[in-house]
Parts: sequence; structure tokens; C-alpha cells
Amino acid sequence: MNNSLIISHQSALLVHRAVGARMLEPLSCQEGIPVGQHTCRVTDFLDSGNISGLLECRPLHLLALSQNSAHSIKGCTIHKATGRLPTGSFRSLGSHVLVSSPALVLLQMCQSSLTSFDSAMPWASNLFEGFGEFGMLVALAELCGELCGYYSLAPDGTGSIGRHRPFTTKHEIQRYLSEMVRAKGLKLSRRALAAAPPLSASPRETAIFLVMTAPWPLGYGFEAPSTNEPILLKGQSSESDEDCATIRFSDYMWASKTLRNGRRRRCVTLEYDSDEFHTASAGLTDQHLKDQAERRDAIEAAGNGYLRLTTDHTRDFEMFEHKMCQLARLLRVDLPQRSDDEKRLAMNFQQVLFDSTRFKSVGNLVLPSASVFD
Repeated sequence: MNNSLIISHQSALLVHRAVGARMLEPLSCQEGIPVGQHTCRVTDFLDSGNISGLLECRPLHLLALSQNSAHSIKGCTIHKATGRLPTGSFRSLGSHVLVSSPALVLLQMCQSSLTSFDSAMPWASNLFEGFGEFGMLVALAELCGELCGYYSLAPDGTGSIGRHRPFTTKHEIQRYLSEMVRAKGLKLSRRALAAAPPLSASPRETAIFLVMTAPWPLGYGFEAPSTNEPILLKGQSSESDEDCATIRFSDYMWASKTLRNGRRRRCVTLEYDSDEFHTASAGLTDQHLKDQAERRDAIEAAGNGYLRLTTDHTRDFEMFEHKMCQLARLLRVDLPQRSDDEKRLAMNFQQVLFDSTRFKSVGNLVLPSASVFD
């Protein structure tokens, strides 16, 4: 370990995104590293492979595990770490190069200043300028959605989206943070993690989740739904390969529950059918569209509440508001009225999160088989 280089902060995030975009081989797990003599050798990093091209135009963020190794390196930002970091803090890129794990990346981003987000999360400044510390929390929750979701942004800054298995899970990040003691940014990390969706398939799905669960009047204050849950209809089994091959996943699902008045609320599912993957222009045939309609009818016939969102709803505040009012009725929730100022803030909030220029969808995604803001 003594001659290893540790890539950290937003530089580590770019490395993970490169893996998601298949520009690099998957990272391998690395056990915890004790504090001790540690030398940052940039030559090891530059000789390790094609990763150097990803960061050549950006400051390179490195982690020093002792003050002796925190010397100045031209073009690099050295961050000091003290104490023993928990097991699972790093993953190996090979050739004595280590990378902060997704959980540590989240903590490090929460420790960073707003100006350091530019290369990795350029939209965070719009959220912070419009909504202050709450906007920053939302941006970090979006980052959690990416780290724990089936997608990541391309490291080249084009806004393209790579499709892959999740880098980690909310449970694993929670476990990791529970082993940290008095670390800077720890409270913010936990809040961002609590606010993020459990499992998201796209940036737009993450944004919709955050708008629905954000407190009123910016959002709608709905309880957090489960995400990408399998919908098993009557006669289907999670142990059947045939059923699993054709199973439908609910983008957002609220389980049935008994309300305070004793009445039973039925299960409610909300689907986001984007233009990219759920229309004839996306390559769906008439039979595909018919199968989707039949599937929706079967879900409703099984007693579930069903609503459908489209890309058009995220482009028009009034259309999205109307759909959220329908959802509130299914969830047995009374939404209050917004004042004119509150409505203006809510519109701005949605405009930033639903800005279609931030991300570009690339490639199809195959989901696996079925086998909070405070």
C-alpha cells in the first residue's frame, strides 16, 4: 500500500462513471487501509492505463492518508484523511491505484464546497442558487440516486447516460456511514441518502421521485414509494423463469395500508413512460403498445390504483400538478393550496429538476428478474 495512489472526491466519481460507461474494467474491492506512511505517485497513476485521459483537463483529487504524504503535486488537489477509514473505503484500479468507493465518494462530495462540484455536478449550482441548502441536499440526493441506480452520467460531460448495474445500494452506504465517527459531512450524507430513491432507472425517474417526496410547497410531500418493484399478477410466480422474463416493474409503488380512519388504502403504482422508451417513435410496434395497455388493464383489474406519467407531464407544470392531484386522491392525501409565490417556487423547482438539457438517454436498460427529507 505504501506506494499506492488514492483517487478521491469528484475525480473518483468520474472514474466510477467511466466504469459505468465501460471505458474501464470494473473496479475490484479493497479492504480498509490503516493510517501510515503513504506516498502519492502520479507516475503510477499515469502509467496505469487509459484513465489518465479522463482527467487531464481537470484538477486531479487525491487522498493522503498521512500528513507525510500530503505534499504538493502540480495539477493535483491533496485531501488529508485522519484515523482509520472503514472496510470498503476503496476499490482497486490496478497498478497500485486505489479509488474511493461509492459510499466514500458520497461522503467526500458532502465535504466539498459548491465550487468543486462544477466538473461532476454542474447543475448543483442552479439548485443551490435557487433553493439554498435545501437545493444542495436535493443535488446530493440525485448523486445518491446515480450511485445506487441503473445508470450513470458519462464522464466526458456531454450529459449522456450509461446503463449498468448499480455501483452500490442505499443499505451498503448506510452501513458504511454507520461505521464513521465524527466525520465532516456525515450528517449531510445521511440526509441525502434518506432523501434518495431506493433504486432508479434514469435521472428523470430520480427527479420525479425527489419532486414527489420533497416537502410542500416545493414538492408534494408524499411518503417515499418503493421503486422498480416487480408487479406479480394472479397466477404469476417469481420462481418461474417464463414469468420473470415478461414481468413488469413498477417505477413507483405505494403499498396498501390501513389509514387512521380505519379504511384500507389499496396499492398504488405510478409509471413513467418516457418518449425515449415507451412510444412508437422509440421503436415500439402496435403490438408492444397493445401489450402495455393490456398490462395496465390487468394491474387495475387486480385492484391496484394505476397512473401514468409521460414526458409531456414533466414539461408542463399544470399537467404535472393535475397528475399529482390524481395521485393524492389515490393515496388518500389532501393537498393544500399554494399561494402565488409558493406556486412560482414550485414551478422553478420542477423546471430545474426536469430540465431535459441536462441528460441524454443512451441505450436500453434491462432490469433484473424478480427472484426523507427532514
